[in-house]
Amino acid sequence: LRKAMPGTYTVSAQFYGSQAQKALGATTLQAMAITNFGRKNEKRAHLTLRLTEAKETVTIGKVTVNP
Repeated sequence: LRKAMPGTYTVSAQFYGSQAQKALGATTLQAMAITNFGRKNEKRAHLTLRLTEAKETVTIGKVTVNP
């Protein structure tokens, strides 16, 4: 976002399972967060998580936007 409202945002993912997915077991979540995109101080963070239960929600991270 170029101009997000000030505040703290929580980034999360939810596993929407089905009967077919239960037969296969867990699923893998891959996420990438980029801060200061396109600037000299750009940083990238890569995260890999395993989701094992249908409707499981995991927090990927929090982002704070200052005015």
